[in-house]
Amino acid sequence: MMGTMSEDDGSVRRAFPPLPSVKPPTPGRGTDPRQANALALAPGLAGRLPSAMHSGMGFRASCVDLGELKDLLEQGTKRLTMAQLLSRFHEDVQGFVHSVVTMWVQRPIEISSELREDSIRVRVRTQDDHGTYDYAFDVFPRGT
Repeated sequence: MMGTMSEDDGSVRRAFPPLPSVKPPTPGRGTDPRQANALALAPGLAGRLPSAMHSGMGFRASCVDLGELKDLLEQGTKRLTMAQLLSRFHEDVQGFVHSVVTMWVQRPIEISSELREDSIRVRVRTQDDHGTYDYAFDVFPRGT
């Protein structure tokens, strides 16, 4: 079955297997002091942006734990076959990748994902008051 589809009677079929809901990181990582200027310039955005920056949770822009982020994405996509990844990639898999990154990484300014033959290539650019940081890694949904 492909992604979400509307039926003639107005009901909606959901893709199977479903992607999991994105869980927020555990508290306690703290707000990054390297974000002081951005936080001062953007008061009131905390409730409107789905980002780890304002919550003080998630990985700091300058120190993203790629292993943990990769594990989160692999766990979330492990039930999908490569055929399902291909058919659903633009429909909901890219959105899932984007949701995980924005929930778990402080100040992502660019997020991209590309489906490859046996993996998903994820690229993330983050920014803090001291500069920008580029990260890239491969997610192997089926453990290939």
